[in-house]
Amino acid sequence: MDGGEKQSGMMLMPGESVWDEVNGFTLKKCPFCGGVAEWRFETAEYVEWRVCCENRYCFVQPSTSLSIAPDDSADKWNRRGGGQLRKPS
Repeated sequence: MDGGEKQSGMMLMPGESVWDEVNGFTLKKCPFCGGVAEWRFETAEYVEWRVCCENRYCFVQPSTSLSIAPDDSADKWNRRGGGQLRKPS
């Protein structure tokens, strides 16, 4: 979505989504390329959500696993390791 597009009566800036405004979700940028995160959903018997990096040139192309609740996907995406590596056990 380009900046300045109007959807649901709201003015959106580049990198903002309707979900950020309506449900209060704030998605962090991609930890690998700094790209904007975007929502995706799949439907079968019910809707499942995931968050992905929208930068098609990102070498990693990270995404969360599918979740029934959008807030679970937002939590998964926003979780960062804090720069600490786990030692193999």
